Amino acid sequence: MKTPAKTKAAAIGSAAAQAKAHRKFIMCARYIMRYMPEPCISPRGITCKDYEFPAQPGLTKGKKLRAHDRIMLTMTIVTRNGNRTNSWQQYAYPQSFLKAIRGYLPEEVIPNIDWSNFCDRAGSSEDLKPIVAEFEEFVDEYMNKIETLLAASYLESGDKSGKQYLEVLSRKFRSEWNTSPATVRFNAKAEVPSSSEDTEDQKTTTVTFNFETVMPDENDKP
Repeated sequence: MKTPAKTKAAAIGSAAAQAKAHRKFIMCARYIMRYMPEPCISPRGITCKDYEFPAQPGLTKGKKLRAHDRIMLTMTIVTRNGNRTNSWQQYAYPQSFLKAIRGYLPEEVIPNIDWSNFCDRAGSSEDLKPIVAEFEEFVDEYMNKIETLLAASYLESGDKSGKQYLEVLSRKFRSEWNTSPATVRFNAKAEVPSSSEDTEDQKTTTVTFNFETVMPDENDKP
């Protein structure tokens, strides 16, 4: 059985460990928000050049990314499962974003990739609420940068040579860029031919299926 002194010491140790973990999270989150490189989607892009995560005393020695790595980083963010149009994924963007970037960050910068669980537990504490909200806003803005870059690249390249940018937009940002918003209407009709000579068991049923593509009304678009 623990003595009061041991119980108090354990509580102090737990509080100290929690405070240390919170400081680490704040340092990592602020580092990512400050030093995350601009998105890059093409080798010909103006931002497509080598990038170096700087060293930060007490956190990391830094890390260098090649230009190709920056394209891969951006595309990893885009292709990661997670879209804010999925109403069931409350933390879709932050969680998929952190999973995507962890392999490109300096090894000492360790984000919590289980964002949903983190926000329900540690992230709900008063000392972390402000940085959690700030980070979520940062992720949303970063995703908007990627979306804008893809849209601008499509406009610059035209439909003939830039269709791939529109395809990415329609897949990742589908609520705004769905290029084929259509639903299928299903109608079924049953016809039962009969004659005075047919018995109930001899009657046959013919079912006709009609499919119609229905384009949404302009007033229904988001």
